[in-house]
Amino acid sequence: ELWIIFNSIGIAYRNLGKYDLALTYYKKDFEINQSHFGITHRATANSMNNIAAVYMHKGDYEKALQEYFRSLSEYLKSKPVDLDFVAKLYNNIGATYERQGEMDKSIEYYEKAVKQYRLKDNNKYSLAIGLNNLGIAYFKKTDLNLSINYYKAAIKIAEELSLFTHPFYATVNANLAVSYFQAG
Repeated sequence: ELWIIFNSIGIAYRNLGKYDLALTYYKKDFEINQSHFGITHRATANSMNNIAAVYMHKGDYEKALQEYFRSLSEYLKSKPVDLDFVAKLYNNIGATYERQGEMDKSIEYYEKAVKQYRLKDNNKYSLAIGLNNLGIAYFKKTDLNLSINYYKAAIKIAEELSLFTHPFYATVNANLAVSYFQAG
């Protein structure tokens, strides 16, 4: 269970912005998971996801994408596949492309994430986040009508979940307001 400790330390360092230290611990976590569970196991895929997230925060988008795609590729070989985790990887890939300014690729992966979230009805909050992300990407592409539609869909889910006082609800409403402002 040492991998759990290494993962937790990696999370702490990542949250502190100490990315090189986070990488050190995430890589230890990965090595243990790979040797204990194998490369296709969810824990190992999560280790790769965490490593990719650090690279993304460091601005090394190529390495981040490499790790995200490696994680996705290996994890899809496992049985059974957790659709929520696959959607999380798609979302993270979309976010990385968004940071690179590659909106079409970002939208492609955000759409894949939303599709996966829709296959499982038990994770509506993540679906709302995915819809908000699509709204952001379309806003950056200056397709304000689609942006507004995705924000409205995210807000509807947030309201169904009674998230009226949650920061996410405020964020999506602010995003919608900015889109309406830009649209005149």
